[in-house]
Order: sequence, then C-alpha cells, then structure tokens
Amino acid sequence: MKNCMALIVIGVTLTHASNLNLVTFDGAPGTTFKFIELNDPVMGGQSTGTWNVSKSYGVFDGQVNDVPSLKAPGFIKAAADGHFPDVSSAFGGSILLSVRSTTPGYKGFRITIAAGAASPAYSCGAGGSLPFSTGCFKAKYSVPAGNNFNTVRIPMTAFSDKWSSATGEHTKECKDDESVCLTAAKLKKIQRVEVWAEGALGKVHLEVQSISVEAPSQLVHALQEEDNDVTYLATFDGVNSTAFSWRDQNDPVMGGASTSSFQVKQDSSGKYGVFNGTCAIVSFLKAPGFAKITTISSALNDASAHINGSLQLRVRSSTPGYTGFRLGFGAKDVPKTSIFGGSSFKASFQVNSTDWQVITVPFASFSYDWSGYTGSCDTKDPGLFGHQHHCCSAAHPEVCPTSKFLATMTEVDIWAEGVKGDFHLELAWVRASN
Repeated sequence: MKNCMALIVIGVTLTHASNLNLVTFDGAPGTTFKFIELNDPVMGGQSTGTWNVSKSYGVFDGQVNDVPSLKAPGFIKAAADGHFPDVSSAFGGSILLSVRSTTPGYKGFRITIAAGAASPAYSCGAGGSLPFSTGCFKAKYSVPAGNNFNTVRIPMTAFSDKWSSATGEHTKECKDDESVCLTAAKLKKIQRVEVWAEGALGKVHLEVQSISVEAPSQLVHALQEEDNDVTYLATFDGVNSTAFSWRDQNDPVMGGASTSSFQVKQDSSGKYGVFNGTCAIVSFLKAPGFAKITTISSALNDASAHINGSLQLRVRSSTPGYTGFRLGFGAKDVPKTSIFGGSSFKASFQVNSTDWQVITVPFASFSYDWSGYTGSCDTKDPGLFGHQHHCCSAAHPEVCPTSKFLATMTEVDIWAEGVKGDFHLELAWVRASN
C-alpha cells in the first residue's frame, strides 16, 4: 500500500478460501468460460497468438509485432463473454491472477473487465475513446519468474475504462477521476474478461490458472502475512480484531467552541473514516482547543514487537496545511500527569499533500507527559504552579513508550489540537511497523 493506488503486488503465493472466483478452467459451472483468441486485425497488424486449455489452466501463446501503418506494437488477446459471478461484495479490493510464464520479462501483460458496457466487445476495442465505448476497464501487470503458479494482485483502483486503443495506456487514471473507476454496481454484472499482450514487442507465453477477486479486508491480512514487520491496530474493513466504531469528541469545558464530525465512507479506494471540523479558540483560555476521534475499544492487537519502530497511518487530507494533527494511543496503566493531560501517549504528525499517503510516527516521538492546554509535550502549563512537560528523550526516558505499554494498548486517538483552523482528514488504517 502506498500513495499511488495503482500499486501492483506480485510474487505472492498466498491463497484464501474466501476469495471469490471469477474465472477457472476446472469445469466448475459459473466460472468456466470459453476464451476466443484475437490478434490486431486492422491496419496491417502482424501479431499472432493462440489460446488453448491444458489440464486445468489456459495457455496464451504468441508474438506481438509492430503494426506497419502505426510503426508501433500491436496486440494479441483472449476474450470470454458470459454471465460472470457477482463480486460486488469485494469492491475496493483486488483482482487476483494465478499465473506463470516462460516470458516473465514481457512488459505488455494486461487484463480487461467489461462491466456496464453497452457492447462489451466494442468497448474493449475502443477503450472509451469513441462514443458509448466506456465500461471496459483495463490494467497492466507483471508476472514473476518461476516454474510455479504465482498470485499477481492488481488493486481495483489500478483499472480505468479510459485508455488508448493504440497503446493500451490509460488516458485517465482512477486515482485522478472516479468516473473511470470500477464500482460495486459494475462488479455485480461483469460481462466480459480479456487477457492481453499489448504495446510491447516480443514473444508471449502465459498460463492462467484462475482469476479471482479479493476483498479489502483480505488484502490487509494477506499483506500482514507476507510482512511480519507490521501489526494492524485499526481499520475499516470489517475485520473483528481491528474494525472498531469511533467516538467523536470536542473541547467541552471552559467555553470550548471547536466542532467536528466523523463518518465512514467508501469509494474506489475502499472504506475509510472521515474526520472533519474546526479547531476554535477556547474563550476562557484565549487559546485553541481540540477535536478528536477515539476507537471504542478496550484492547488492541499486541504491538510490543515493534517497540523500536513506529505507528503508521494511511491518510489523505484536503487541509494538508493544518499543523495541529496529532496521533495518540491509550494503554493499560499509563500515568496521568496533570488535571487535563496524560493517561495516553501523543505525538504530532504532518500531512504532506492531498493524495493518499502513509505517515510514519516513530514510537520514540511519543510521550505521555503532554499538556492538556496545548497537547504538546515540550511546554509548561499556565498558572503559578504550572507543570513543565517533557518529551521522550535520553534525559526523560520515563515518559517514553515501552514494550509493556505496546502490549496492552486500549485505543487509538486522532486529534486536531492547539492550532486554530478548519481540518479534514480521511483515515484508512493505523498500524505498528518495524
């Protein structure tokens, strides 16, 4: 997972019983379809290809050559029409290809899925460049080398139904324009599936064992199985151990005027929480107050293995200039350091742009000794007996997180605090990482 939603993860050999099969070659009713091979037939195309079924997988073989009139590579493809399974429940997840190839270096592998097209064959030939030709969604992928079948994971956000019929390259990306994205409604009625070799010269050999669909929640745990360096703490994917409800709270005392709201939304990137509001001046203090959201939870996954690492959160914001964002977490027996402060760890973070991004906040930057007036650990409370707060450091290790606290985490908090202004933050997940 990264900022660019067109990330493709390859070389994964995990399988999940809950994946939804779209295409198989084992004779199973509902997922076994007849594929027809087609070469670049127009403008003097000279590419050649074949499609056969051997044992329980399809075999796509051929050569992509230049189209003389275009002076550019053409294509070969294999297409199947039919009534495909409804996979809308996996919206926001990934398309999985179980494949192997003797030409893993070939750079033109692509797949198209027609859904909601007026004419699937016409749409998959024009790519949205002609009238009434939208509805055929294309994505590129790479195949890892090896003799065994490997799973290639293509996020649904890597697909677009606006692409060049000459090159296969996208003319609009899903991350930039949601109108070209796959939707849950379209995934209910898939009409056509195509396997392509396009836009790159060379020999092609691809064996396809299956095409299936993976829900976003499966992706979270598949990636965690692949990479033991992360532990997910809060998500919006429905997984019982991480998908919590959240409570929204504003500065209620001393004339606090901050306002905020929290809701869960879903788009082509999956489900996420939306924290929106205004951090306003507390009249009594003549200083900015706070708004925050907190998981309604009593125990989170054990993150003690990551004590030398960080907390990470995947976010995007329409107010990246707002400088009052803070990340916090509660844990069993965290000391309270003043009348309003403490009882949890807190650290600041900054959003860098309006795109999805992963923010890394080292555990060494968290402190439980923060001010209830400002949210900062490097400050002194106002008043004659104001408490001097301390950040985690070699001089004050007592305020730092420990493995014991990370093993007994109880909640995650997102704050907008200590800085006056409007804020908008969309949150996909929070995890601990090495």
